[in-house]
Amino acid sequence: MARRPRWWHVLQSSKNEAVLAIDLYNRSGQQRQLEAFIVHMSLAWLRLFQAKVERDGGDLYTRNQKNNRRIRAEDGDWRMKPLDVLTGELLTDTDPRRVSLEFFTGLRNKIEHRYEKDISALVSGKTQAHVLNYERTLVDWFGSSESVAHELRFPIFLSSITDDAALAGSE
Repeated sequence: MARRPRWWHVLQSSKNEAVLAIDLYNRSGQQRQLEAFIVHMSLAWLRLFQAKVERDGGDLYTRNQKNNRRIRAEDGDWRMKPLDVLTGELLTDTDPRRVSLEFFTGLRNKIEHRYEKDISALVSGKTQAHVLNYERTLVDWFGSSESVAHELRFPIFLSSITDDAALAGSE
C-alpha cells in the first residue's frame, strides 16, 4: 500500500482536535470547558485549512517582500500562515464560517486574559454552529468518509441554562 500524503496526516490531526474539543466541552464538572473548546477547535480549523492548502499545492508559509519564507526568531523554524490569514485566503468575507471563525478567534484572544465561565451559556449556540460549520467544511473539502459525526455522541444533561446565565443574557 502506498504511503499516505502528508496532508492526510494533517487532516487526521485536525479531526482529532475537533473531537477532543467537543469531548472537553461536553464533560460534566469540568472547569474552563469553553476555553478548552475554543483552543482545540482553533487548532482543528487551522489544521483543516493546512491540509486543504497542502493537498491543493498551495503555500503554507509566510513570505517576505522578496518572496522568501520567513523564519521565526524564537526557534529558527519557518513561519507558517496563522489561522486568521488562512481564513481570509480560503473563505470569502460573507461566508458564515468565516464570521464564526473570526468570532471565536476574537473570543480566544479575550479569554486568554480573563475567566470565561460567565460567557459560556451565552455562546453555547455559537459553539454548536462552529462544530456544524467545521463538519460541513470537512465533508465538502475531503468527502463524507472523513466525517467526524460517527465519533460524536449526544450529551445528556439536567439543565441547559442557569438563572445567572439567563439574567446575563438579558442585560
